[in-house]
Amino acid sequence: MPGNVQNAAPATVLPLSLCKSFVHERAYPLIENEYKNGESQRSVLATNSRRRWRQSIYLRKFSPR
Repeated sequence: MPGNVQNAAPATVLPLSLCKSFVHERAYPLIENEYKNGESQRSVLATNSRRRWRQSIYLRKFSPR
């Protein structure tokens, strides 16, 4: 088929020290209404979660040898 793209071939591997510095998070966006009597009403905005990677530790500058 014209227009198909070939799969990418990995060239390098992410070092373990760098892997440990990121944390995987998932969030489900929702609307929340709180009433004066303490009740709450929630409804989900999306069917899929929003994934993100957050940096958990500070990374020093990399200086090649």
